[in-house]
Amino acid sequence: MINAGAAGFLRPQALRPVFFYPSLTQPISTTGDFCALGCAHCRGHFLQNMLPLERLNLEQETAVKSILLSGGCDIEGKVILPEEEKLACLSQRFKLNIHAGLVSQKEAELICRYAHTVSQDLHGDDMVIKKVLGLDNTVYDYQKSYLLLRERCKVVPHLLIGLGENFQGELEIAEFLKENPPAALVLLIYIPISRNELPPDREKVLSLMENLRKKLDRVPLILGCMRPGGTYREIIDRGVLEIGFQGIVKPIVTTENPLISRECCALWNW
Repeated sequence: MINAGAAGFLRPQALRPVFFYPSLTQPISTTGDFCALGCAHCRGHFLQNMLPLERLNLEQETAVKSILLSGGCDIEGKVILPEEEKLACLSQRFKLNIHAGLVSQKEAELICRYAHTVSQDLHGDDMVIKKVLGLDNTVYDYQKSYLLLRERCKVVPHLLIGLGENFQGELEIAEFLKENPPAALVLLIYIPISRNELPPDREKVLSLMENLRKKLDRVPLILGCMRPGGTYREIIDRGVLEIGFQGIVKPIVTTENPLISRECCALWNW
């Protein structure tokens, strides 16, 4: 496990949770619905709800204030990003939350030159990386990419719960982030894209989240937009409020006097 120290990113826990309704953030895919990896948990499905970058009209007036810039990955697990000139143009017009995969030092420098926030997926299980993502990379590679970005700009890692067995990878990530705390951590829950699959057991998920809240007691935790719907979602939403999460994206529950944001959760001033 890599350890780069605290780096001054600690934040006090908010007394009032933030509810995010990100209507003023436009999700953009740099690759349309194409992804070279075709990971078992996505297969490009979640890219279909994003606006392709080539359809973004910079000449048109818009209420949008920020962009989540994402897209498919290449065969090396790197999110395919536009040329620097395009990044500079977008950054001048909008706040940018850039979704990064694996990065080199040079790529981290480029991303952080224009990003207001970087969202990066973290994986804590080599077997998940191999079987689900189809990559020969390791947990170490994702940790290294995170630290390269974190040295240069604000990073809000994303942890997708339920890709492996027994949540061992999720707990490994918690130990790593305890030593290398981020600005905030977004927790997502696997949504099966096949009718033959079930989402992870919600009681076990809540137990894991409570464990993460205790381990990362000074890191803001956010329940992100990817999570199953219906009763499952309602129980999870209520549970994280009781546990003490700082934010929920598109909640279906209410609480007394929450703060409200209309932009992406990673762009909040954590």
